[in-house]
Amino acid sequence: MPGSHARLKLEGLRISGYTGCNALGGNYRVERGYLTTGGVITTRRACSPALMRQEAALLALLDQRLAVQQSHRGRLLLTGREGKTLVLVRAVG
Repeated sequence: MPGSHARLKLEGLRISGYTGCNALGGNYRVERGYLTTGGVITTRRACSPALMRQEAALLALLDQRLAVQQSHRGRLLLTGREGKTLVLVRAVG
C-alpha cells in the first residue's frame, strides 16, 4: 500500500521487518534457489482494513516456499506458488 513503509531485512539467518502495521521476525534459509521461513511472528496491533489486508497478503506469501531471483535492476524477486511476487529493493543508507 503506498505510504505504508513496509520493509524486510534478511540478515544472517534472521528475517525481520514491518508489514505497514506490525513488526515481524523469524528465521529463514535459502536452499537451491528457494527461500523458506521457519515461521514468522508479528506484533498484534490493529490497523486500518487496507493495512491489515496488506499484512495478511505479505504473511501468506512468507509462509510459502519462495523462488529467489535477482532482476536486471538489482532487485530481489521472491515468487510464491501462485505467481505472486514480492519485489525487494535495497534501502538507501
